[in-house]
Amino acid sequence: MQRVYPRPHFGKFLHLEDIKHKILQAAKRKEETFPDLVVSYISAAFLFPKILLAKLPWDITFLLFSLASSMNVPKVSIPLLKPNKQKNEKAVWDYQGRGYAMYIHIIASTYGWTQKYIDNLDVDVALALVQEIITDEQLDREFLWSMSDKNYIYNYQTKTGKANPLERPYFMQVEVLAPKKIMIPKSMMPVGAGTYAPQPEEKIPSPADLRGL
Repeated sequence: MQRVYPRPHFGKFLHLEDIKHKILQAAKRKEETFPDLVVSYISAAFLFPKILLAKLPWDITFLLFSLASSMNVPKVSIPLLKPNKQKNEKAVWDYQGRGYAMYIHIIASTYGWTQKYIDNLDVDVALALVQEIITDEQLDREFLWSMSDKNYIYNYQTKTGKANPLERPYFMQVEVLAPKKIMIPKSMMPVGAGTYAPQPEEKIPSPADLRGL
Protein backbone atom coordinates (compact mmCIF):
# COMPACT_ATOMS: atom_id res chain seq x y z
CA MET A 1 0.00 0.00 0.00
CA GLN A 2 1.50 3.32 -1.05
CA ARG A 3 1.84 6.00 1.60
CA VAL A 4 -0.16 9.17 1.20
CA TYR A 5 2.92 11.36 1.70
CA PRO A 6 5.93 9.76 0.00
CA ARG A 7 9.39 10.22 1.43
CA PRO A 8 11.11 13.34 0.02
CA HIS A 9 13.85 12.99 -2.57
CA PHE A 10 17.31 14.47 -2.07
CA GLY A 11 16.58 17.96 -3.41
CA LYS A 12 13.53 18.40 -1.21
CA PHE A 13 15.42 16.91 1.74
CA LEU A 14 18.11 19.60 1.43
CA HIS A 15 15.48 22.34 1.15
CA LEU A 16 13.66 21.14 4.26
CA GLU A 17 16.91 20.78 6.19
CA ASP A 18 17.73 24.40 5.39
CA ILE A 19 14.38 25.53 6.82
CA LYS A 20 14.82 23.30 9.88
CA HIS A 21 18.20 24.88 10.57
CA LYS A 22 16.53 28.31 10.54
CA ILE A 23 13.84 26.99 12.91
CA LEU A 24 16.44 25.75 15.39
CA GLN A 25 18.30 29.06 15.24
CA ALA A 26 15.08 31.02 15.73
CA ALA A 27 14.10 28.87 18.72
CA LYS A 28 17.54 29.29 20.27
CA ARG A 29 17.45 33.07 19.85
CA LYS A 30 13.72 33.29 20.75
CA GLU A 31 12.96 35.11 17.51
CA GLU A 32 9.44 36.02 16.44
CA THR A 33 9.95 34.29 13.08
CA PHE A 34 9.78 30.84 14.72
CA PRO A 35 6.04 30.16 14.02
CA ASP A 36 6.31 31.41 10.43
CA LEU A 37 9.30 29.14 9.80
CA VAL A 38 7.42 26.13 11.18
CA VAL A 39 4.53 26.90 8.83
CA SER A 40 7.00 27.25 5.93
CA TYR A 41 8.46 23.82 6.72
CA ILE A 42 5.03 22.15 6.75
CA SER A 43 4.01 23.95 3.56
CA ALA A 44 7.18 22.81 1.76
CA ALA A 45 6.85 19.24 3.05
CA PHE A 46 3.16 18.65 2.32
CA LEU A 47 2.57 21.36 -0.33
CA PHE A 48 -0.15 22.94 1.80
CA PRO A 49 -0.91 26.66 1.29
CA LYS A 50 0.55 28.75 4.10
CA ILE A 51 -2.68 30.75 4.40
CA LEU A 52 -4.55 27.58 5.43
CA LEU A 53 -1.85 26.41 7.84
CA ALA A 54 -1.83 29.79 9.56
CA LYS A 55 -5.45 29.23 10.64
CA LEU A 56 -4.77 25.92 12.38
CA PRO A 57 -4.39 25.66 16.17
CA TRP A 58 -0.77 25.61 17.28
CA ASP A 59 -0.95 22.04 18.66
CA ILE A 60 -2.13 20.75 15.27
CA THR A 61 0.53 22.82 13.49
CA PHE A 62 3.30 21.45 15.67
CA LEU A 63 1.94 17.91 15.21
CA LEU A 64 2.18 18.34 11.44
CA PHE A 65 5.71 19.69 11.82
CA SER A 66 6.74 16.65 13.87
CA LEU A 67 5.22 14.34 11.25
CA ALA A 68 6.95 16.13 8.37
CA SER A 69 10.24 16.21 10.24
CA SER A 70 10.10 12.48 10.98
CA MET A 71 9.48 11.76 7.29
CA ASN A 72 12.59 13.72 6.34
CA VAL A 73 14.99 11.73 8.52
CA PRO A 74 17.48 9.52 6.60
CA LYS A 75 17.14 5.81 7.28
CA VAL A 76 20.79 5.00 6.65
CA SER A 77 23.25 5.22 9.54
CA ILE A 78 26.54 6.62 8.23
CA PRO A 79 29.31 8.57 10.02
CA LEU A 80 28.57 11.65 7.89
CA LEU A 81 25.31 12.11 9.80
CA LYS A 82 26.73 11.95 13.31
CA PRO A 83 26.77 15.25 15.23
CA ASN A 84 29.73 17.48 14.47
CA LYS A 85 31.28 18.47 17.81
CA GLN A 86 33.80 20.72 16.10
CA LYS A 87 32.95 24.40 16.35
CA ASN A 88 33.30 25.72 12.83
CA GLU A 89 33.11 29.44 12.27
CA LYS A 90 30.92 30.67 9.46
CA ALA A 91 32.93 31.37 6.32
CA VAL A 92 32.92 34.91 4.99
CA TRP A 93 31.79 33.58 1.60
CA ASP A 94 28.82 31.74 3.06
CA TYR A 95 25.28 32.64 1.95
CA GLN A 96 21.71 31.48 2.40
CA GLY A 97 21.07 28.21 0.57
CA ARG A 98 24.77 27.36 0.18
CA GLY A 99 24.25 23.90 1.69
CA TYR A 100 22.08 22.85 -1.24
CA ALA A 101 24.53 24.20 -3.82
CA MET A 102 27.46 22.54 -2.03
CA TYR A 103 25.92 19.05 -2.07
CA ILE A 104 24.81 19.37 -5.68
CA HIS A 105 28.33 20.51 -6.61
CA ILE A 106 30.00 17.61 -4.76
CA ILE A 107 27.96 14.98 -6.59
CA ALA A 108 27.79 16.71 -9.97
CA SER A 109 31.55 17.37 -10.15
CA THR A 110 32.24 13.68 -9.51
CA TYR A 111 29.60 11.91 -11.60
CA GLY A 112 28.62 14.60 -14.09
CA TRP A 113 24.92 14.28 -13.25
CA THR A 114 22.49 17.12 -13.79
CA GLN A 115 20.89 19.08 -10.96
CA LYS A 116 17.48 17.58 -11.75
CA TYR A 117 18.85 14.05 -11.63
CA ILE A 118 20.57 14.67 -8.29
CA ASP A 119 17.41 16.27 -6.86
CA ASN A 120 15.50 13.05 -7.54
CA LEU A 121 18.04 10.74 -5.87
CA ASP A 122 17.04 8.75 -2.82
CA VAL A 123 18.18 10.58 0.30
CA ASP A 124 20.12 7.63 1.74
CA VAL A 125 21.89 6.93 -1.57
CA ALA A 126 22.80 10.59 -2.10
CA LEU A 127 24.23 11.02 1.41
CA ALA A 128 26.24 7.80 1.10
CA LEU A 129 27.69 9.04 -2.21
CA VAL A 130 28.64 12.37 -0.64
CA GLN A 131 30.49 10.59 2.16
CA GLU A 132 32.37 8.36 -0.31
CA ILE A 133 33.37 11.37 -2.43
CA ILE A 134 34.65 13.33 0.58
CA THR A 135 36.47 10.24 1.91
CA ASP A 136 38.22 9.60 -1.40
CA GLU A 137 39.33 13.23 -1.65
CA GLN A 138 40.60 13.18 1.93
CA LEU A 139 42.61 9.97 1.41
CA ASP A 140 44.16 11.45 -1.74
CA ARG A 141 45.15 14.58 0.19
CA GLU A 142 46.61 12.45 2.98
CA PHE A 143 48.75 10.54 0.47
CA LEU A 144 50.17 13.76 -0.99
CA TRP A 145 50.67 15.12 2.54
CA SER A 146 52.62 12.01 3.54
CA MET A 147 55.04 12.64 0.65
CA SER A 148 55.76 16.22 1.75
CA ASP A 149 58.07 17.53 4.48
CA LYS A 150 55.01 18.80 6.38
CA ASN A 151 54.18 15.25 7.38
CA TYR A 152 56.96 15.27 10.01
CA ILE A 153 57.98 17.93 12.53
CA TYR A 154 61.60 17.88 13.71
CA ASN A 155 62.81 19.79 16.78
CA TYR A 156 66.47 20.69 16.28
CA GLN A 157 66.92 21.64 19.94
CA THR A 158 65.74 18.35 21.40
CA LYS A 159 66.75 16.38 18.29
CA THR A 160 63.41 14.65 18.32
CA GLY A 161 60.58 14.56 15.88
CA LYS A 162 56.94 13.63 15.70
CA ALA A 163 54.40 12.85 13.02
CA ASN A 164 52.16 15.66 11.81
CA PRO A 165 49.21 13.95 10.10
CA LEU A 166 46.72 15.89 8.03
CA GLU A 167 43.57 16.67 10.00
CA ARG A 168 40.56 14.59 9.00
CA PRO A 169 36.89 15.62 8.73
CA TYR A 170 34.84 15.07 11.87
CA PHE A 171 33.14 11.91 10.58
CA MET A 172 36.50 10.23 9.84
CA GLN A 173 37.98 10.89 13.27
CA VAL A 174 38.14 8.20 15.93
CA GLU A 175 35.65 8.97 18.66
CA VAL A 176 37.23 9.36 22.09
CA LEU A 177 35.14 7.37 24.53
CA ALA A 178 34.74 8.29 28.17
CA PRO A 179 36.52 6.01 30.66
CA LYS A 180 34.42 3.00 31.54
CA LYS A 181 32.97 3.13 35.02
CA ILE A 182 33.63 0.06 37.15
CA MET A 183 32.35 -0.96 40.54
CA ILE A 184 34.98 -1.14 43.31
CA PRO A 185 34.52 -4.10 45.69
CA LYS A 186 33.44 -3.10 49.17
CA SER A 187 36.47 -4.85 50.67
CA MET A 188 38.74 -2.45 48.78
CA MET A 189 36.93 0.70 49.88
CA PRO A 190 38.58 2.83 52.63
CA VAL A 191 36.94 2.77 56.04
CA GLY A 192 35.91 6.18 57.34
CA ALA A 193 37.45 9.46 56.29
CA GLY A 194 41.01 8.63 55.40
CA THR A 195 41.38 5.89 58.06
CA TYR A 196 41.95 2.19 57.73
CA ALA A 197 40.42 -0.81 59.41
CA PRO A 198 42.46 -2.17 62.36
CA GLN A 199 44.04 -5.53 61.83
CA PRO A 200 43.31 -8.40 64.27
CA GLU A 201 46.87 -8.37 65.61
CA GLU A 202 46.74 -4.67 66.38
CA LYS A 203 45.83 -3.82 70.00
CA ILE A 204 43.49 -0.90 70.48
CA PRO A 205 44.74 0.99 73.60
CA SER A 206 42.26 1.30 76.45
CA PRO A 207 41.74 4.48 78.54
CA ALA A 208 43.82 2.84 81.34
CA ASP A 209 46.74 2.34 78.99
CA LEU A 210 46.54 5.96 77.94
CA ARG A 211 46.62 7.15 81.58
CA GLY A 212 49.82 5.23 82.15
CA LEU A 213 51.65 7.09 79.38
